[in-house]
Order: sequence, then C-alpha cells, then structure tokens
Amino acid sequence: MYFSIKEPFHYETVIKKSRFICDLIPVNDAEEAKDALAAIRKRYYDATHHCSALRLGTTGTLQEQSNDDGEPAGTAGRPMLHVLQQRDMTNVLAVVTRYFGGIKLGTGGLARAYGGTLAESLTAAPIVAYVAHHRYSVQIPYDLLGALENAWKDMSYIIIDRQFTDAVRFTMDVPTTTAATFEQSLTELTAARAVWQKDPERLLMIDYDLIK
Repeated sequence: MYFSIKEPFHYETVIKKSRFICDLIPVNDAEEAKDALAAIRKRYYDATHHCSALRLGTTGTLQEQSNDDGEPAGTAGRPMLHVLQQRDMTNVLAVVTRYFGGIKLGTGGLARAYGGTLAESLTAAPIVAYVAHHRYSVQIPYDLLGALENAWKDMSYIIIDRQFTDAVRFTMDVPTTTAATFEQSLTELTAARAVWQKDPERLLMIDYDLIK
C-alpha cells in the first residue's frame, strides 16, 4: 500500500543553530513538482540550500528524484528519498530548506538532519492511503433498506449517492479486500433480490486515520 500527503504541510526545526524548513506538497506529475519547488525557492530566496526528494506513481516502477542543492553529495536529497521509500510515500514532493547557522554538521550530521527533519514532518502531517476499491451500483427493494443500512453501518463502504425511485439505488465504493464479502451479504440479506453492477478496480485516497 502506498501513502501520500492529504494537503500541503509545513514543518520547522533548528539543529545546531541551522534552521531546517520542511515543505511537503502533494503532486501528480514532474511538472507540478517543478513548479512547487520553484515557488519554495522564491519564498525562501535567501536560504542556503533547498534540498528535495520526489516520488511519483502508484503502479509498477515509481519515478524517483533527489537533489542535494549544493550540500555534499548524498547528504541531503538521498537521505530524504530514503525516508519517502521507507514510509511508502508517493505523489509527494519533499523540500527541506536550510538556513545555515554557522556550525558545520559534517556529512553524517547533514544526512541525519535532512532525513530526520523529513521523518518528523511526515509523522506530524495528514496522511492518506491509496486503497483499491470497486464502485458498485446497487438496486434493492424498499423493504430491505433498513436491514442493509444496519449491516453496512460499521463497514468501510463509502456511499456516494442514494436515489429513491421505483427502488432504492445506491452508488458505493467498496474496498477490493471486502468486495467478495459485500456481494455475499447482498445476496444473503436480500434473498438474492438485490441487483448490482461492479466497475473495474481503482485506487482511492482514504484518510489514514480511518483505516489504521
């Protein structure tokens, strides 16, 4: 399972008099990431470094980039990218801006500072999970509405729409992992009177607090 950032997030810390500012930005492609990084450079135009790490994609081989922006090679962007990999983060640009405070940290200290600042930021940030779902269109008779809604109330189904016409029609997103159970419950609770259609699997972004 992959995770991402729900919304832009800002975090700051001070390490041996250097100010480290972490900005996390949800992005969909490299062009968005390029524009976001340019905006951060403009915002902190007088900073010493703007180091970054980027991961994109949810299937196959993810696109990854990192940049040390003038820090010694491998001491900033790469440790940041490693944190994103460890946390299974994707579709996110992480930028750690540094205002040098006059005390050199050494290569090991830099790696810990950049990677640690990003890790702390991710721990505090609002996280979403990419969860595979199927969208269902379900039709049931009116007399079965109460029983089904009662059965669904504690489940992780997302009801998108209800329509009350000659029958009750639901549009719902159901996690792939529970799709078989969902279909079985429809059959058993309605004595096979429910009619449904299932769309192909797709990924939805779900608040991590709702599924952990």
